[in-house]
Amino acid sequence: MKSIDDNVRYLRGVGPQRYNLFKKLGIETIEDLLFYPPFKYLNREINNDEIIPDKFNTILADIVETGETYTRKRMYIFSALVKSGNQYMYAKWFNNKYVKNTIITGEKVILSGKVNRGRGIYEMLYPVYEILDKSVDDLLHTGRIVPIYSLTSGLSQKYLRRIIHSTIKDCSEMLEEDIPNSIIKKYDFIDIKTTIKNLHFPENEEILSNAIKRLKFSELFYSGLVMAVRRKRNMVAKHHSYTDKSPSSHKLLKSIGFTLTTHQENAVNDIKKDMHSIYPMNRMLMGDVGVGKTIVGLMAMLLAVDSGYQAAIMVPTEVLAQQHYSKISKMLKGMNIKVAILTSSIKKSERDMKSIEEGKTKIIIGTHALIENSVIFNNLKMIIIDEQHRFGVIQRNLMRGKGVHPDYLIMSATPIPRSMSMMIYGDLDISRIKEKPSMQKSIKTKWIASKDRNKMYEFVKKLLDDGQKCFVVCPLIEDGKLDELKSVNRVYNELKEGHFNSYKIGKIYSKLKQDEKELAMHNLKTGKTHILVGTTVIEVGIDIKDATAVIIINAERFGLSQLHQLRGRVGRADLQSYCFLLSSSEISEKGIERLKIIANNSNGFDIAEMDLKMRGAGELWGKKQHGMPKFKFALIPDDYSVLKLAFKDAAYLINEDPNLLQHDNKYVKLRLKRRLDDTLKET
Repeated sequence: MKSIDDNVRYLRGVGPQRYNLFKKLGIETIEDLLFYPPFKYLNREINNDEIIPDKFNTILADIVETGETYTRKRMYIFSALVKSGNQYMYAKWFNNKYVKNTIITGEKVILSGKVNRGRGIYEMLYPVYEILDKSVDDLLHTGRIVPIYSLTSGLSQKYLRRIIHSTIKDCSEMLEEDIPNSIIKKYDFIDIKTTIKNLHFPENEEILSNAIKRLKFSELFYSGLVMAVRRKRNMVAKHHSYTDKSPSSHKLLKSIGFTLTTHQENAVNDIKKDMHSIYPMNRMLMGDVGVGKTIVGLMAMLLAVDSGYQAAIMVPTEVLAQQHYSKISKMLKGMNIKVAILTSSIKKSERDMKSIEEGKTKIIIGTHALIENSVIFNNLKMIIIDEQHRFGVIQRNLMRGKGVHPDYLIMSATPIPRSMSMMIYGDLDISRIKEKPSMQKSIKTKWIASKDRNKMYEFVKKLLDDGQKCFVVCPLIEDGKLDELKSVNRVYNELKEGHFNSYKIGKIYSKLKQDEKELAMHNLKTGKTHILVGTTVIEVGIDIKDATAVIIINAERFGLSQLHQLRGRVGRADLQSYCFLLSSSEISEKGIERLKIIANNSNGFDIAEMDLKMRGAGELWGKKQHGMPKFKFALIPDDYSVLKLAFKDAAYLINEDPNLLQHDNKYVKLRLKRRLDDTLKET
């Protein structure tokens, strides 16, 4: 073997057949094998003092004698009388004839297992054992802290330990430091060879902790490097500038009839500062539902328009595009600023492409239609991506390519915990809006047990009789037994034939055609329907001021953050609004706890943190975050303190040595290319 990139099939004891099993575990190279983490450890260190009954013991013993018996039902039992110190004990194995060829009188053995005491005799049933034919330090399966790995059928713990042990012995010299020596010294990390050895076969608890800490740092350090490289690449001087004053922004603030919140003002100032910078803005505007991100984004677009440029906002759905177009057109009424909407449902013959190309249209609102080749802008300098997580990297980059070094603002109504936002959006500056406009009332949220649903329905009827509207969100699809349409139809029919038979009810779900969705929305908005039954399609892009109640059926099936997003479909005006979390009769105690968290908390950022802690980060990196690794060692948010240090050091390194040309960074550069599929510019 010449490199840790070599295939594990060529290792002694592996071969083509076992290699296919290793692939199921994600192990293809020697590096994969060496960095394959145990999911837990068992402390099987030898208890030198005495045998302790009713406890897990690991003892060094002499085999005094052995014997074989059968029960009445012909179950085979092999037993060995062993002596540890001055104490005697029986070790017993059932239906395992192989043991008698290994457990031999006169040998020394290490046994691990729970000790029972019956009739004054100690017994250890099914013990893990290791014959002491070598020094204690060479033992792999007992007499030490033992690694336990995730397996697949055909591979055993003992086999995997032996392969990893021999690979460490034969190939550890191939390992090179994956972080700079300056950082190793700074944090007093152990070297990489000692780290890998103690990851699998730790000498003690302390060195195991140090090894895992180093591996966590390394993972997060490389994630930080990717973000630092992306941020550095974005720092290309732009050739446009903006006016110091924006008369259109002042007119807008006078016309809206309310003052911006402190957080909105802070976000506007952050954006203005970026726009006046010599580098293009790359900022995320993150805010809870209903905090007023649109007005902040519009202020940025107006600064671009007043400076002689075009601005565009791309959104994921036509419903949302129509709402933005309607809202922005209304806000800019009388300002002589031409606004256009561009969606796939608008016929090409009806699109005023010439006005956009000539620069007469100043603000363009649209969906994916904006990135079509036929759409040519005149001088696009401000781009806003709304609900950006619904777009892929390619789509976002195509939109960015519509301008020359444009300023770039992405908006998200999904509060993201700080730890995750650093990893996913670490190449962006982030502004957070947490306070809602003062005229909005807090949404009253209540967990409703299945037995109380009739009382809830009676309460909602009173709201409907007062001219208000209601959303009903159907349960998530489970095990493929209930498709989207059937779910909506079932709930729709139950309500129509039951408690709400005297009210008009509409339906909305993702498989509807766009014009059918818009009609369903229009009917609710104009009062032709009183209740809209749908799936989570209502999560984004629905803004109806007199919708004051949302009922989420089988709410325990949803994540906390999604429940909060669904709750945000009401409470859009000064009317008191309500969110009812209707649970099933089979809800667990944990499910009740989660619903009470939503009922007692209204801050989306706090809820996102709780959701992360309860469910874990899961698969953080997908196609939308190309090149980012799954973490084997780091746990989010538990390792947030390590994350901050690693990202800080990564940013410093890229700032000091952008192309990683220093000798100390040579292997870092190679590893960054190989592991993260990200290439630094060669110079």
